[in-house]
Amino acid sequence: MRVAIIGDGIIGVAIAYFLKVSGADATLIGDLSRTSPSATDVSGGLLRVMDPDAALAHIALRGVLTFRNWEALGLPGNPGYTACGAVYLAKATAKAHCQNIAERLDCAQYPLSFLKQKELHRRFPGIKPPKNSTILFEPHGGYGSPKATRDALLDGYLNIGGAVVEATAQSIEKNIITHDAGVTHADVVIVATGAWTNALLSRSNIHCSATTTITPRTIAIPYFEDRDGKFAKQTFPVLVDLIRGTYLRPLCGGKFLIGAGNDGHIVDSTTRPALSQQHIADAHARGAQCVPALAQAAPSGGWLGIDGYTDSNRPVVGWVTNGRNTYLASGFSGRGYKLSLPIAAHVASEVLDRLGKRQHEITHRITTHKKAFAALVQRPERIKDPVADTENAEP
Repeated sequence: MRVAIIGDGIIGVAIAYFLKVSGADATLIGDLSRTSPSATDVSGGLLRVMDPDAALAHIALRGVLTFRNWEALGLPGNPGYTACGAVYLAKATAKAHCQNIAERLDCAQYPLSFLKQKELHRRFPGIKPPKNSTILFEPHGGYGSPKATRDALLDGYLNIGGAVVEATAQSIEKNIITHDAGVTHADVVIVATGAWTNALLSRSNIHCSATTTITPRTIAIPYFEDRDGKFAKQTFPVLVDLIRGTYLRPLCGGKFLIGAGNDGHIVDSTTRPALSQQHIADAHARGAQCVPALAQAAPSGGWLGIDGYTDSNRPVVGWVTNGRNTYLASGFSGRGYKLSLPIAAHVASEVLDRLGKRQHEITHRITTHKKAFAALVQRPERIKDPVADTENAEP
């Protein structure tokens, strides 16, 4: 049976790789020329585990361990992972909740510890947390490049004979995908098109419920450069300040990436918005709150990308009944990087089950825990379609 994966971001490419390495007849359909960059192309990936959402934290743990053990797992190329540690700041009232999650995550390969303000200042003197905040330190956390990871998996996919159609999908009609290079026939279609998902589904007469709508929004990622030499000799971890909604990711040579999630503006997913002075000023002010010396840093570029969000902040993953063997994997709310490998492996395993194929060892080892997966994702609305229900029984 033929499987077509629509989407050239990290989720789509990872799914294609796991299917192909498991022996499936896979074809990846995407804009590999990058004329319309996806969130994967512009994002700065954070790799840390702690999150208020316990299900997300469990899957993130498996994701970060995948990056840490990339070569040992037999994954291709270099994912661009850098282990610099991660500091997570939350309100003091959240400490018990964080402790509960940390205890449930208990993992010798990925220790978690709580720091007092004095200990944080001793280790990382440049970080200024809010008073009475809960400080959690992940020494093996870090960051990576979603683009580098996607490109490594794409090279691996091609090297094992994976097929690619360089095109943008226009619609899905039963088992025929129409795109700007012609048509592709497939028995199973996987839609992993991020912010472009709703447009593709609506053109294909596949409609999810209002609660599973994937809304395109912009995400601002400005870069800043230390020009006074204040950071060159200091080691900074990834900093996630949940209290003030800011994250800070070190780069190299005294450069930093500062973000604050999405900028709140809903945009047309076919546009290519540009980073504005307002985005830069906002990130500059937020960064200086966390690391006061960053007030002297100068902007040195950055990106404005488009991401796909759901109202519930939960990705939509699963079979769409009236899509005639269509599987949806989208809406990762800017948190897809650390989830990408285990979620993609899980998606591949569900499709392989339907195809009656055994998972490859790599896919099996990375697949999420089923309970965490079920708690994290929304399933697409299952609109009753007598023909689809007769022809394609639910897995």
